[in-house]
Amino acid sequence: MIETIQKLNYILALGGIVGIFVTLALAYDLKTKRRLTVLVKCWAIVGAFFATLGSSIMTLVYSEYFGITPCGLCWSERIA
Repeated sequence: MIETIQKLNYILALGGIVGIFVTLALAYDLKTKRRLTVLVKCWAIVGAFFATLGSSIMTLVYSEYFGITPCGLCWSERIA
């Protein structure tokens, strides 16, 4: 089970790093006023919804499936 948690943590960390690079690319695109910004503005709410849904599901997976006690921020996320 610990190997599964380590692999999941590794994948989520890589996803976070990719998210940083995507954010930097979008910031550059916003500065240069290219077409990608228009696409992002159209789908921003949908993307935010799925990011929130995914993070809520992952906190439940960590606590219910792996038995790890959630931190205070995870509890705040669940309440919201």
